[in-house]
Amino acid sequence: MAFTLVSTQMVIARNAGALYGLEVGNTNMTSYAAAAGSDVDAFLNTVYVNSVGSASTASVAAVLVANLGITGDAATAATNYIVGQLNAVAVPARGAAINSMLAAFANMTADATFGAAATAWNTKVANAVAYAATAGNADAAWSNASVTPAGQTFNFTTGVDTIVGTASNDTVNVYALNASGAAATTLSAYDSFDGGAGVDTVNIFVDTTNNVRSPALSPTSKNSTSTTPTQQLLLLLMLPNLALL
Repeated sequence: MAFTLVSTQMVIARNAGALYGLEVGNTNMTSYAAAAGSDVDAFLNTVYVNSVGSASTASVAAVLVANLGITGDAATAATNYIVGQLNAVAVPARGAAINSMLAAFANMTADATFGAAATAWNTKVANAVAYAATAGNADAAWSNASVTPAGQTFNFTTGVDTIVGTASNDTVNVYALNASGAAATTLSAYDSFDGGAGVDTVNIFVDTTNNVRSPALSPTSKNSTSTTPTQQLLLLLMLPNLALL
């Protein structure tokens, strides 16, 4: 069985988004994580009591279902389930109950009924965690959290690289170094990078010996239909002595 470690920041991002429609900013995330300490459920219980402790379980369930992006018949089923779970515990324990339900929902990506909503939710939570980790980012509405998966960073190696990017904004680094940090050529005529959708960036580094005499590059821009973003490839050359075709 695979185990996934869930950080305090992810727990806070989940609960803030689901119950309060909030994408937590950098300063408050740091503060909340410190306040939660090693007992996140106790922290969530206190916050629940102090914020919505007097609200009906039906109203709380309605907010949760809406922020989780669950619609249609699934929304009715989810609402009934949440109300039942909240009514089964005392008010001071409902923060932890919601946290448990959110953790279960995050694992339902393969579910026929809730899978699409759970997948989109997990993406928003991951992006919210990244948002909170950036200094200067303030609290924002949950709608600010992107449903587009974050792009990835790829590094060319001294071998043959055939890299396929994601649908988001990816970065490819072509360092003049090998995996051990020693100077080396990593760009060859056999390497390729398919950026997919998004706006992708390729950073090519050269020194006096490595990546300098590599074959000329042939970047290709793939234009998508009007329903998806234009796919672009941006080549940022760190030194001007690499030819481009």
